[in-house]
Amino acid sequence: MEQKYVLLAMDESIKELASRADKVKQDKKHFTKKESIKLTLTHTLDHNVIRYKEVESEVKQMEQKLAALHVQVEEAQKKRENMLGEREGIFKSSKELKVELDTLGKEWSDYEADAKVAKEEAKTVEAEWGRMKVKTDSAIGNQKTTITRVAEISQLLYHLGLFARLW
Repeated sequence: MEQKYVLLAMDESIKELASRADKVKQDKKHFTKKESIKLTLTHTLDHNVIRYKEVESEVKQMEQKLAALHVQVEEAQKKRENMLGEREGIFKSSKELKVELDTLGKEWSDYEADAKVAKEEAKTVEAEWGRMKVKTDSAIGNQKTTITRVAEISQLLYHLGLFARLW
């Protein structure tokens, strides 16, 4: 009987050992799965850290580019403001010139009439000068006196702007 109890106890121990062996086997399988997951997660984490650093570097580069572009935008805005100021000055100046031109256009016919009268008067003075020169040359024999009078008349004509046409 005692052997029976010993055998029963051994049978129970074997069942318990088999159960424990199954448990160890399952735990080992579970550990292997968890180890595989851990390796995958570690690999993914390492990849993420590398990518994070790459992206961080790219972000810094973009920030530098944005800063440079910001400077260019500010310069372009200043240039634009200067150009707008120049445009305003040109517009104001053009407006003043237009008013001046309109005023001149209204008085143009008077200027043309005055110019025509001046031209006719210049022709008259020129003809008179020619006659006076002929009379002076023939009436006065003294060359020195003639030269002095010619010089005086020439100065007068020079001031009238006619001297260049006669000589």
